[in-house]
Amino acid sequence: MPVITLTEVPALTHELAQRVRAAGFRPDLLVYIETGARLVAWELCREFGVSGLPAQARRRGHGLKRRLAFVTARLPAAVTSALRKLEERSGVHRRTRRAVEFVATCDLRGKAILLVDDADDTGGTIAAVREELARQGADPALVRTAVLTATTPEARKVVDFYVRERNSRLPWSSDSPEREAALEQFERCRPAAP
Repeated sequence: MPVITLTEVPALTHELAQRVRAAGFRPDLLVYIETGARLVAWELCREFGVSGLPAQARRRGHGLKRRLAFVTARLPAAVTSALRKLEERSGVHRRTRRAVEFVATCDLRGKAILLVDDADDTGGTIAAVREELARQGADPALVRTAVLTATTPEARKVVDFYVRERNSRLPWSSDSPEREAALEQFERCRPAAP
């Protein structure tokens, strides 16, 4: 399984920003999935000179991975890679509904919004947040999506911009040796709220 390191995140995020710019999209606001996309959002907010609105998107059973992180962090990389593939192929994320909540509020009407996550497997989280943005007054025609990794053909159909096409171990993943450093950086790198 490919590994994305903490030192690679700024360059990959810059590449993602270049793809957004090349398409002619200029966001007025960035909405990001907390916490996985926080570092990506922080970098993109700096690139575009915009603020970031965090969104919580929770699946039923959310937290199981977090509660088992101390176990998965000690497993060999080959085992955690196999578990990721099994999770991806099981389709479990396609069947679970997500509850979406914005951590803060702002007027979304008429704003070009870049919706950001770290990775997309099924499009479920992106779709749920898009729906909530529309309920909150955002114009769906003005919303674009960006992720570092679109891991499946389904994800690549629903995400507008991405830089990697495979499931990758991200620095903040529970099985990453960089997890602690990434979590410390999360605390220092919070996008400015609108």
